[in-house]
Amino acid sequence: MSDGSGNNPLVQATVFKQASVVYHTGDNIEVTYYVGGIQHAINEQNAIELLKKECGGAFRITNRTNSPGGDQYIDAVCVH
Repeated sequence: MSDGSGNNPLVQATVFKQASVVYHTGDNIEVTYYVGGIQHAINEQNAIELLKKECGGAFRITNRTNSPGGDQYIDAVCVH
């Protein structure tokens, strides 16, 4: 893909990796999602929705970590 001038190639990458559960043991849960690009906010919202679904509603985030590969991990505790 180029900008038409032939001088500046444009590169675009779209990441479609879905938010996913890493573990869910008792009330403890961890989800992961891809951080970056124009999809960042949507990916984060999908991860939050996944937490709500898995916890049946309320949860409390206890930690967030980033991996060098661009994934973010959210540790949470389901609240009853």
